[in-house]
Amino acid sequence: MIQEKDIVKNLIINEPVVINAIQRLGAMVALKYTGVNTNKSSSKVVSEDEFNRLQTLAAEGTFNFTGDPQKFVLLPTLQFG
Repeated sequence: MIQEKDIVKNLIINEPVVINAIQRLGAMVALKYTGVNTNKSSSKVVSEDEFNRLQTLAAEGTFNFTGDPQKFVLLPTLQFG
């Protein structure tokens, strides 16, 4: 279930957004959001089905540790001095 401060994709094209406010309006849901990259704020009213199809990427201010550990590589560092 998407909550305020979640970062989601598929609400607008080409940019994940932070959900600032959620208001249920019967069969519809009003969302206020801010683009992660552009920092532009807007609002949108979507159906309950569209709302349920939104994908949560992360919660703002938290780390997401669901990456593939096989693709993670530690590189040696060089120290000068």
